[in-house]
Amino acid sequence: MNKDLSDKIKSNPFGGWLILVQIILFLLIFGRLNDAQMFWGLLGEEDKLMKTQGITDPHMYTTFIYIELIAGIILLIWALTLMYLFFKRVRLFKILMIIFIIVDQLTDVIIYSLFHSLASSGPYVLQKLIFGIIIGALLIFYLALSERVKLTFIK
Repeated sequence: MNKDLSDKIKSNPFGGWLILVQIILFLLIFGRLNDAQMFWGLLGEEDKLMKTQGITDPHMYTTFIYIELIAGIILLIWALTLMYLFFKRVRLFKILMIIFIIVDQLTDVIIYSLFHSLASSGPYVLQKLIFGIIIGALLIFYLALSERVKLTFIK
């Protein structure tokens, strides 16, 4: 079985469930680009947004914007690096992707727990957070145990 899979991977290294990993990486990159663009745009609109949203603690709102922006940019650069490592089939991809998923989810949990009072759509944000944790756990499970992943990332 291992020989058959090895031959199959040589002919198509990014097939199977690794297509899903590619899609998730692309979605992460586009999502982080969107977040960075949105929070960068919010930097100049803080006062107007605080008035329209009725926010009583402007420092908390400003801190939220800066944390989201900084985390978004760092995770965007990390995701772009992961995409490069993915297509170069570098062995380090697997562990860096697992760490990325954990850091990404932890960042979302910390930001939600600190700033959930600012969210006007709390239940939706919580559902999205739980869905992300479930998908992240499944992806970590796949990356850690898949024979295809072990045979693909060999450089």
